[in-house]
Amino acid sequence: MLLVLAAQPPHDPEAYCTACIRLVANLQDGQGVVPMLRAAVTLAKTHRPELGALDALAEEYVIERGCKWYATWNNLTIRKACLHITEEHGESLVEKITRWATKGRPDSELLGALCSKAVRACSTKDLVAYKGMQPKGKQYRSERPPEGANDGPEFTAVAETLNTVVTEIGTDTLLYLYFTGSARHAKLAPRYRQLAELVAKQPGRPSQLRLATIDARRNEIPPPHGLDITDDAIVLYPARQKGDKNSNPRPIEWLEPERSLPEVIAELRNSVITPQAREHLERLSKAYTKRDVERWERLEPLDALPDARDTPRMAPRDRSGWPKDDL
Repeated sequence: MLLVLAAQPPHDPEAYCTACIRLVANLQDGQGVVPMLRAAVTLAKTHRPELGALDALAEEYVIERGCKWYATWNNLTIRKACLHITEEHGESLVEKITRWATKGRPDSELLGALCSKAVRACSTKDLVAYKGMQPKGKQYRSERPPEGANDGPEFTAVAETLNTVVTEIGTDTLLYLYFTGSARHAKLAPRYRQLAELVAKQPGRPSQLRLATIDARRNEIPPPHGLDITDDAIVLYPARQKGDKNSNPRPIEWLEPERSLPEVIAELRNSVITPQAREHLERLSKAYTKRDVERWERLEPLDALPDARDTPRMAPRDRSGWPKDDL
């Protein structure tokens, strides 16, 4: 007797729907393709666009960049589902979003057009539940902000102050979100601390450059800053200019234990955008000593780490990434 096995979906349906919702949120972000398409369509009314220009713009941001926003990319399950969506349904997504922009349809229709009709990742019930959520005004568990001057080598952020810290106009912010007790924290924390100390020790550290940290066990990280963080992560928030809705944060992978001190300083210098921050790091790249390099190479993982079971856990998250209320 032959057994016929039903084909299994490539991804968990819940993760697939969440990935599509995140993808649409990425596209609607201030740095995403939706505002650009809106502007391009408006411009096309007075200037004849090049043939296929809107499609090319949509293709770049949907297929090539759509999944690379931090809250999507940092979660492996959501990242894989999102990449599968853009690979399998990229052409349909580009066609739908271009047509939507050209016809001047409202933003409220985009989620259903893409996730329900183009990709079929979410049911109508899923989308109604997502749209009905009211995350604004939600209070997140937060440590108390530090008292007094918060001007040490590492600027201490908490959930209450995080959004203000990373979106300050004209300031390049490198943020280390850490989990005390994790193996990755034991390796990354000493290097981040030494980098922060070197940046602070270099004379003339500008206010436009900040190296910050936040304890992700003791603070609920408010959206959209790392909804899916489960282990230590480092994110660069390039300086925001007036009129920018956000600074397009980018996950950083070059501060890993195997990277040398000169490489890390050079990468940070090339990543910041304010002239003051870049000049300061340029001076640092010429001022660090042989002893600094040797210390970097000798750094050992942290020895005494607090038991993770003794620290508060992150709040449970619902399918769309928001903390559940029934804690």
